[in-house]
Amino acid sequence: MNVKRLTYNDVFQVFLHRSEMQHDRVVREHTLFYVLEGSIDINEQGNIITLNSGECAFIRRDHRVRLCHHAGSQGGPHRSMAFNFPQKYLMKYWHQMDKRHLPAYTRELPASVLKIPARPDVQGLFQSFLPYYDFSINPDEEWINLKLAEGIQVILRTDAGAYAAMFDFTSQWRVDILRYMNENYMYNLSMQELAHYTGRSLTTFKRDFKKVSDLTPEKWIVQRRLEAAYQLLTQESRKVQDVMLEVGFDNFSFFSRIFKEKYGVPPSMIRG
Repeated sequence: MNVKRLTYNDVFQVFLHRSEMQHDRVVREHTLFYVLEGSIDINEQGNIITLNSGECAFIRRDHRVRLCHHAGSQGGPHRSMAFNFPQKYLMKYWHQMDKRHLPAYTRELPASVLKIPARPDVQGLFQSFLPYYDFSINPDEEWINLKLAEGIQVILRTDAGAYAAMFDFTSQWRVDILRYMNENYMYNLSMQELAHYTGRSLTTFKRDFKKVSDLTPEKWIVQRRLEAAYQLLTQESRKVQDVMLEVGFDNFSFFSRIFKEKYGVPPSMIRG
């Protein structure tokens, strides 16, 4: 497989290969994927969105997806781009934004992947990247910042719900802590990462968490994992070790001990 990847400052990546390529990706920053030739299947927990040539999709940060890149139908190579939006830039953009034109109310995006149809503004944004795709030339920071602003407008014009996603670090649209942790308790995220992913400083995260739980974040995660493990073991015929790993534990002795402390019996005694 002939794969070419070019990355500029963790903002802009290009892909070129002549055969199918499949990989799992943790999308750490809000990202636009765009297809020049071939297609991409984006699989998020069984929900598959296909991008063909000229189409792109916005993927919210902190989501895991499986990407399958397909070569062109006429035997040509697969060519695609990914354009990331660093939170540091989004915060700067927010502070400089004219707030008078913000929508009075926006619902949240119903899914973490938003498909954006082929449109002139989409084509114009990504066509301007082609010189950097075909040649090993890095764009300068000023040009990248202009394109970041252009990309933000592409996303916001597609769905007003993207305001809440793009600017989830603001008090207006800040991520709900418990909802985020209920969706991500099974992953080994540090407190710094949880704070960052919910749009807060570590101090603000700990302060806000005290408002919604009497437990520390660490203890809350352990309790949530135990509850999830108990539910899986009572409702499904699953191997204990598989359930343990699925909910986020990686030490069987520790898992068995605290499970018994909470439920009075070891996990092996629970039967669906």
